[in-house]
Amino acid sequence: MLAIHDSTALRNDHGLRRRSSKRLSERLLEWAERAGLTELWSERTVEGLRIDYVVDAAFPRTSSDGRTLAAAWILLFCAIDDLADGSDCSARQLLAQLDDLALQLSGRSRFRPESALGRACARFSRSMAGWDASMLESFHHRIDELFTAYVKEASMCDQGVEPNLARYIELRRTTSGMPVIFSLFPILTGLPLPEPQPRLQELEMWACDLVGWENDLKTVDKERGTSSNNLVFVLERAGDRQAQRAASELFEQRRWQFIARAHEFTASSHDESTRQYAAMLVSCVKAHHDWAIVTGRYDRTATPRRGSAQTSVPRTRPLTTGP
Repeated sequence: MLAIHDSTALRNDHGLRRRSSKRLSERLLEWAERAGLTELWSERTVEGLRIDYVVDAAFPRTSSDGRTLAAAWILLFCAIDDLADGSDCSARQLLAQLDDLALQLSGRSRFRPESALGRACARFSRSMAGWDASMLESFHHRIDELFTAYVKEASMCDQGVEPNLARYIELRRTTSGMPVIFSLFPILTGLPLPEPQPRLQELEMWACDLVGWENDLKTVDKERGTSSNNLVFVLERAGDRQAQRAASELFEQRRWQFIARAHEFTASSHDESTRQYAAMLVSCVKAHHDWAIVTGRYDRTATPRRGSAQTSVPRTRPLTTGP
């Protein structure tokens, strides 16, 4: 059985990861400075995110350049996520901002970016110069899904609508940011994306659930009063008097479903791309869990995002890959 939450394994390889992560941290900070993200965050904040750790844990066999690319995207995602969650603007205004970032990421914008975030997106787009058409299509498709989900959340906020459980799960899978990371698979492994398979696609969705729901469960106390977008709060609104227990049970059920399904793909006669893609999903879930333990990021004091006091439904939700 796959050990997704194996603390012994974490202790055994922590020293090696720490040395590797230090080198990646230096490369990521250099990229952040060149991309202009240090205009948004201090060097100390960038280093404190420990994105280097989660990338080294999730993609241990990837080249140095591949890990730097993955780390750069996760850092950029954190900044975009802050924009979507912390903005006081309307859904229409957010859409305009995200459309501009999408153009910068595509490299098709006719205008020089004015914001630090826009310049960072433009710089990341230049790192995709060597990608083939199928890689670019997959990446930008996932970006479009992510930005659409952000606008849907903002539109619900504008209308004072709180998501039900099914709607929340659907949006959370996308706004976790994990699908975009999964689209980097060809760059990180040198293998093509596997052919679409319903059971593999379901495994991918379950990986997103585990990352998002674990975050929700560990940030309930910090998020209460500053956010409405949390699995526990959604269950509470549905009338569940033991919402946190119910959320924990949902998480455990999903975890065992994920483990069994992942084993089906990694220990079978599937092609190499399919086996390695499933293995990547497992390593990403485990890396997220280990990352929280090593960095203690769930122990930090939560601060309300901008706009949470002015709207009936705060757009705030815990970051999957942010502070």
